[in-house]
Amino acid sequence: MTKGGARVARRGAKRIFRDWLAGFDQETAKRYDYAWRNFADFLGFREGHQAFGHLLRISPGEANYHAEKFKAHLDRRGLAPNTINVRISALRSLMREAQKLGKGQGLVCKGYPVIPFRDVRGPGLQEVKTVLFDLEQQSDAESLRDAAMIRLMFERGLRRAEVARLRYQDVSFRPPPAGIWILGKKRKEQEFCSMPKGSLRAVRDWMGLRGAWKGPLFCRMGLRGELFTEGLDGQGIYYVVRRRFREITGVPATPHGIRHTGATAAFELAKNIRDAQQWGRWGNLATAQHYDDAVKDQGGVLGEELSDLASAFEFDTEEEPQRRTGHGEEEGNG
Repeated sequence: MTKGGARVARRGAKRIFRDWLAGFDQETAKRYDYAWRNFADFLGFREGHQAFGHLLRISPGEANYHAEKFKAHLDRRGLAPNTINVRISALRSLMREAQKLGKGQGLVCKGYPVIPFRDVRGPGLQEVKTVLFDLEQQSDAESLRDAAMIRLMFERGLRRAEVARLRYQDVSFRPPPAGIWILGKKRKEQEFCSMPKGSLRAVRDWMGLRGAWKGPLFCRMGLRGELFTEGLDGQGIYYVVRRRFREITGVPATPHGIRHTGATAAFELAKNIRDAQQWGRWGNLATAQHYDDAVKDQGGVLGEELSDLASAFEFDTEEEPQRRTGHGEEEGNG
């Protein structure tokens, strides 16, 4: 390839990279952009689009070699399988987009198999109640903001990305019923989600201090309590939840852990699995079934019953059965 052709290819790679990122929501775009910058650093480039352009210029075999080496590098660093999978998914997604445009080949390299719902317990119902009680006794804006976010994550199962995307104009107090318009996971359009009385009260209290200006519903705050127009992103919400639970209960927690705690309670209260599926807004029944199995641990329940059967074994006769020797002959009395 001539120098001029290489420059054109680099410009094309940068444009494809930019357009590809624009197709995701803010949180996903941030994670994927970071994944490509991480990959670029591994290859010795400064920017993600430069690493992408390099993959387009080399053979498919070499591209997969680099991806596999990157995966092994992340593994040696001790990153969790889910984290590694997100980074590999970012590489595969962009290369798949390039393949559609006739610019390259997709990657064969895949992430690690991950066990779904490894831990669905979350911090626990009592801990969530303790944190909410503590925050709702306060009158400062930060406590009211955090209480409203935790309410929505627990009572309606909102994911942190869904909380981060909420805007002032997404809240509707007009009955019936009052609720919020959320952009769910892998959705292109918003869907209406009603608010229970606890969430409704918490959101009202927060909005009363926040003010009626359009923008992110849950905004960032300064050290002195001043409100900023920028919204909390997913990472900011993660830090808020972790700090509040650590300070108030001493129990570690994450935003998804709060959703897990809500889901555990929802499966116990629901009349059937489809009701719980509607609460969690899972895309298919199989996902809800995985969650239900993990919560109820039916395998563990059956294991306990088998253990009881083994422990309560009784012989049919009063005499202990004769033992057999190693040669298959019964031991006699002499």
